[in-house]
Amino acid sequence: MKGKPPGITPARRARLAKSTDTDKPLRRVRGLRHPLAGLRNVGPATCADFDRLGISSLAQLARSDPDELYWRLETIDGKRHDPCVWDVFAAAIFEAQTGEARAWWTFTPIRKARAQRGELRAR
Repeated sequence: MKGKPPGITPARRARLAKSTDTDKPLRRVRGLRHPLAGLRNVGPATCADFDRLGISSLAQLARSDPDELYWRLETIDGKRHDPCVWDVFAAAIFEAQTGEARAWWTFTPIRKARAQRGELRAR
């Protein structure tokens, strides 16, 4: 991909997963200061969300739940957020857990199916 900086490599992700200090924040990624900025679906707005939620490392993110992050963010901000924020959280968590980067919109059908079954709690 011409002109696009590389994200976190699978080899580095594997080393981080085996680290004994699982809460140690990552160093600069893509020249940005936020430790999660190298994940595929994480831009400045999501970095700001993670900051407000207290998520500062790949290991913390991997242990997170998109439902919990989404509802906590709504509580912190005191307002409803676009449901696609849940999709972005799910994609980032999936990448942190597996090393596989998927587009955030691939998680939209999962969220919609769960909402249809009444599995997503209302604020």
